[in-house]
Amino acid sequence: MVAPLDSDGRLLPELWKKHRKECRVRRFHEGEDDRIGGLARRPGGKWYFDYDPDRREDDESGHRLSEERFILGEYVSIQDEHQRMHTYRIVSVQDL
Repeated sequence: MVAPLDSDGRLLPELWKKHRKECRVRRFHEGEDDRIGGLARRPGGKWYFDYDPDRREDDESGHRLSEERFILGEYVSIQDEHQRMHTYRIVSVQDL
């Protein structure tokens, strides 16, 4: 995922608005093709991954992503398009 973070590792909505096109996500699951999409935000502040802007059915929602800290070793939960929850561990954080 490419996204603007503050010094505590939290998503920055103000910078995301200015750099939406650069905020990307790549999902890779064993046995499946990689999916490339964008980081998006619904009214009210809920973050999600949008793999096809013409379809809502493919969106994956972040569970409390606005509160999560994207720092090494932390975990984030993402609900896929089939309503299944997946937990991911943060293994790398880099400045761009």
